[in-house]
Amino acid sequence: TNIDDCAFAECYKLCIECNPDTYLHNYVLKNNIEYILTDSTAKTSFKIKNGVLCGYYGESKDFVLPADVRTIGMKAFDSNNLIKCVELPYSTTMILNNAFSNCSNLEKVVIPYTVTNIAENAFDNTDVLIVCQGNSYADNFATKKGISTETLSLVLNTNALSMSVNEEYNLVASTNPQTKLAVPVSFSSSNNAVASVDSNGKVTASTLGCS
Repeated sequence: TNIDDCAFAECYKLCIECNPDTYLHNYVLKNNIEYILTDSTAKTSFKIKNGVLCGYYGESKDFVLPADVRTIGMKAFDSNNLIKCVELPYSTTMILNNAFSNCSNLEKVVIPYTVTNIAENAFDNTDVLIVCQGNSYADNFATKKGISTETLSLVLNTNALSMSVNEEYNLVASTNPQTKLAVPVSFSSSNNAVASVDSNGKVTASTLGCS
């Protein structure tokens, strides 16, 4: 639980294997060391350096990439015939050359609205369905490339409420189709004097009126 920041100085080819949310995981992030993030429960193993996913060595066919990943690196999954469904985290902004090329069994990739750069050949020779929000960068990219898409929509557990004064109600956001990751959402009220809502979606009715 204690490693000096200079312990691996000048070890330029070093790659450390670690588990998620451990001291060692935080250490490699802090010191920009290449690492393999292995989760034995999820049966996943990702090689990452400075936020770039360099490779996948796990056994799972259906998984979510860790939040560490900001960029899907060149050929990160190229010719991987194991993977079937990959969900990108909301930390991801770029997908580089041939990232998902030649993946014969890849059926679906969920791409969040945060991705704003996808290489033209990222999905070459891969028959895949891209799940993304309508009119997002990924949606426009897929349309341009002739890749099939499914629109990812945000859904609340109610569209309208009738509440008594001091009554509370919890709004819950989900996606359609359902994804493993929750979509980041923010809540606000058009009239806080009538009904307020906190950051977690809890609505509190204060007085008569509409909001």
